Amino acid sequence: MSLKSVLQDISLDEVWTHLNWLNDNAPSRISGTPDQERAGEYFVERLSGYGLDAKLDTYTAYRSVPQRGSFQLVSPRVKEFPCEPCGHIVSTPDEGLEVDLVYLGGGSEADYKGKDVRGAAVLTEISAGPSRPKKARIAAHHGAAVIVFLNWGLPEYGTIPCGAIKCVWGNPTRATLPDVPQIAALGISHAAADEIIELLRQGPVRARIVAQATRDWGPLTQPRARIKAPNNPMGDFLVIGGHYDAWKPGMTDNAAGNALKLELARVSARNRGALTRDIVFGFWNGHEVGDYEGSTWFADRYWDQLDEHAVAYFNVDSVGFAHSSFYLGDSTPELQTFHQRVERKILGVETGHRHLTRDNEHPFFGLGLPALEGRFHFSKEQIAEWGGARGSWWWHSSADTLDKIDRDRYRDTANIFATYVWEMCTSRVLPMDFATTAERIEKSVAEMQGVADSRFDLELPVAPFVSAVSQLNDAAAAPTDDQTVARVNQTLKRLSRILLPAFETAGGRYEQDRYELDALNSAVPALHDLGLLAATSPENELSHLLYTELLRERNRLSDALRWATAEIRESIA
Repeated sequence: MSLKSVLQDISLDEVWTHLNWLNDNAPSRISGTPDQERAGEYFVERLSGYGLDAKLDTYTAYRSVPQRGSFQLVSPRVKEFPCEPCGHIVSTPDEGLEVDLVYLGGGSEADYKGKDVRGAAVLTEISAGPSRPKKARIAAHHGAAVIVFLNWGLPEYGTIPCGAIKCVWGNPTRATLPDVPQIAALGISHAAADEIIELLRQGPVRARIVAQATRDWGPLTQPRARIKAPNNPMGDFLVIGGHYDAWKPGMTDNAAGNALKLELARVSARNRGALTRDIVFGFWNGHEVGDYEGSTWFADRYWDQLDEHAVAYFNVDSVGFAHSSFYLGDSTPELQTFHQRVERKILGVETGHRHLTRDNEHPFFGLGLPALEGRFHFSKEQIAEWGGARGSWWWHSSADTLDKIDRDRYRDTANIFATYVWEMCTSRVLPMDFATTAERIEKSVAEMQGVADSRFDLELPVAPFVSAVSQLNDAAAAPTDDQTVARVNQTLKRLSRILLPAFETAGGRYEQDRYELDALNSAVPALHDLGLLAATSPENELSHLLYTELLRERNRLSDALRWATAEIRESIA
């Protein structure tokens, strides 16, 4: 058994069997609907047939299903436009709301300056500014009654965007429930938006809007399955996941990812004799409407097993795009060398790297799981041809059909992911390079010190950690015996548990940072408020409050570096 046999076993005919089944039998897989449940049962049946231990988990989620939508201009002319209501909204009355329309471009905080939108409907572009949930949160904060999302792409496409506005990562808590925007919301086409914006240039425009959706607590189901490695004394496992709820018909997003996971499960099971780590497959629910509720519940529910034995998380989402041009992997730092080496092996070219952020299905940052995802992306020229549609003009619309998946791009992606999985689950020493992590920490801390200027001295013990990592890499490169290998692998797992929560999250190990939290845009999220400190007068009380908060965050980072350094030194002693 070898990687070569795994790659030879991959069958696109098998993949397209799954894609066609989903398209024909479960095309509308919104969480909590019959199609979503039918798809989950299909996955369990197929996984069981491949010899995996497959189950359907049931959990309680804060759910929403879009219902009725209507968008009608009432002045200066009367005209009805097709629309799609969003999920997790405050529903309008059945008769709707008659409101003034205000166009706000990208819908960022700056776009509201000098505008009174209280009781109005704000129109914002989904191709600019913050994410849809954050746009809704800003609009609700300014007192708007409705937010209307204008689709990207070209007007002639006629697509209408679907989406949700929940803005809270996973199930809400008492602390985060108030962050769910209290506003009605829907989407309209680019062509409709152009017509409305032109009318707004001439004077006031009013519309009657109906936007309704359910919003409740109730059960959702999601499949999981496991391949047991025959020689796995440590009991470690790799997690491979991706959401399976989808807007109709959701072929690229994310039927393509689910079909790939099924094929990875089939070929891995056929070659399980060579595996030295188990593989756990997760098909997450509550992604599109719930903002990652299923995967986050999985992280919370199976915390102990994940913390002790998970080696990494690979997310599979929106793969095989037609018209895409180049492959790009996103990862946490310690996996960068690994994934680029795999991509070079399969594609024969150098690939790029982006630092992985929490803008997709990644609830494991706090727990400290190394993570990656990858796909083929569109060129700048293609995006320009589509009128700025970065994620494809059919994204989250009824045009996301089977013809939007390119077989050649899909095969390349399947080969890359199969190699990711094979090497992570057969390598004697886990393929992680914390020298890359050390380099990022050095640069990030220096950047944040520059932000703070002379107002705050970080004084973090970075140098001893960098030196220790170099020694660890020497030990990992030439392990002398099985006991050393086990010790090095355990250290690699521990390092990610210590460093990722400290340097890649704002809330730390046991929290889930809010969707598109501003602090996550900083080089070190925990130190995000250094910029505010630097901009605040030293005499201002806020300055004193910030200093104390930041000093405690500095201590959290210092602890992480000292613990990581001690962990390495103990391992290689």
